Amino acid sequence: MDKAVEYTQKMEKFVNALNTTNSSATHGDKWEIETGRKFDKVYVKTSVQKLGRYMVDRNSWVIYGIKSWAQINPRRTFGTLDTIDQYDWSPYNGVPKAGTQAEKVHNETEAKIAAGYKKRGRPRKVTV
Repeated sequence: MDKAVEYTQKMEKFVNALNTTNSSATHGDKWEIETGRKFDKVYVKTSVQKLGRYMVDRNSWVIYGIKSWAQINPRRTFGTLDTIDQYDWSPYNGVPKAGTQAEKVHNETEAKIAAGYKKRGRPRKVTV
């Protein structure tokens, strides 16, 4: 199968999974795709605004969380388009299902982030 056709089909499957598992459909909200040059945005379209949630890399098919409307968050990944079924998409952010490979990868990534965390700001002055 052509790679572009396979990518399009998997993106549609991803958006359909988001639409069916989220209760936002009762409020008239709908998940949609906005194509881009490097990344495709997946967002919730409400009656008032667009709320960006995910960006999918067109080359590697990795699903990223976003920092802003035009910027990915490389620390927050939600698998690839091939591992959609290993995540629970019912909250607005994907949560890996228990006992899957995605959960193992997610826990390792979160441990790396926590280990490299440095508290910002100046240390408090302690007066005795």
